[in-house]
Amino acid sequence: MKRLTRIFSWVLGGLVATIAAIALYEVMVFALSNEASALGLANVEFINLCAKNGLNPTEFGGPQRITPR
Repeated sequence: MKRLTRIFSWVLGGLVATIAAIALYEVMVFALSNEASALGLANVEFINLCAKNGLNPTEFGGPQRITPR
């Protein structure tokens, strides 16, 4: 019984440590991000998406607003 409790405590501790590490990573990403880095990352993702689909990123006109009737 002691051995089972010890194994369970190690597994539970590992799970808590993993969750804490992921939460700390997310907090650090949020704390160190700003508008300029987000815009740069969005541009890189957009260019990668265009390359993947065979589109020219310079021809993209953006979304256009449709006026309701």
